[in-house]
Amino acid sequence: MTDQDCEAHGLQLTFQLDGDVASVGISGDVEADGLDGLRRMLQGALSLGARRILLDCSQATYLDSAGVRLLLDLHRILSPDGGSIRVLDPSTAVRSVLTITGLDALLQLG
Repeated sequence: MTDQDCEAHGLQLTFQLDGDVASVGISGDVEADGLDGLRRMLQGALSLGARRILLDCSQATYLDSAGVRLLLDLHRILSPDGGSIRVLDPSTAVRSVLTITGLDALLQLG
C-alpha cells in the first residue's frame, strides 16, 4: 500500500494505492493551474498498476474544462483494458459539470 499527499494552487490531494485500486481525495478547485499534481499522481498510479481509480470529489469545489479533459483522457486509457473510474460523492458543482458534459454517462458516479 502506498500513501501520498500533495497540495498545489489551492488543490489538496490525498493518494492511497492498494493493489490495483488507487484512491484519490480531492479538495478545492480542479482547474488548469493546479492540475499538474493530480495528473502526476494519476500517471504514477497507472505506472504502479492501478486499473481502478476512486476519486473522492466530496470536497472538490470546482471542475473546469482542463479537469474534464483529464477525466476523459483517464477514461480513454483505462476502459479498453477493463479499468474504471468512479467519482465518489461529487459535490454539487462537480456533479453539475459532469452532467452538462455527459461524463456522468461514461464515469461511475456514487
